[in-house]
Amino acid sequence: MTSWTRIDLGLAVVVALLAMWLAWPTGEVARAPTLTALAAQAVSSIRIEHADRLEMAFSRDADAWAMTYPHAAAADPRRVGQLLAIAAAPVLQQLDAADEPGRYGLDRPSAVVQFDAVRIEFGDRDPSQQARYVRVDQDIAAIDELYFNLAMLPARHFRAATATP
Repeated sequence: MTSWTRIDLGLAVVVALLAMWLAWPTGEVARAPTLTALAAQAVSSIRIEHADRLEMAFSRDADAWAMTYPHAAAADPRRVGQLLAIAAAPVLQQLDAADEPGRYGLDRPSAVVQFDAVRIEFGDRDPSQQARYVRVDQDIAAIDELYFNLAMLPARHFRAATATP
């Protein structure tokens, strides 16, 4: 190994260490804002509509969730927890509420999830095909497509394993 090769290797190590030091995060990483400030523990009812038609309804009595529509049955708490996560979904992009809602498919929402009095309306996909436009009150945002997919699951996915159809 020549002396120039040793110098080159030494410089490469120094550059790599400097790059790691510059890329190292400092302090707290900023969290994305959430879709609503709703606390999951405070929710007592959930309604899911697809194209203006009620698909499912749930109510909570103490700590147990029950499906009340399309039929009465015990609800799977894990699946209901996933639905409740929609309210706390991280906002990927906040959009100008003055824009025409029809531009985002929110003039006729494809799905609506309602937690007590808080309505979350789902519109079109964004052009990246990884996010979905939503409206809460008059605020328009983009959230991960996963939350829309949860809202579109059929009722059988939300029945507890011990529940009968």
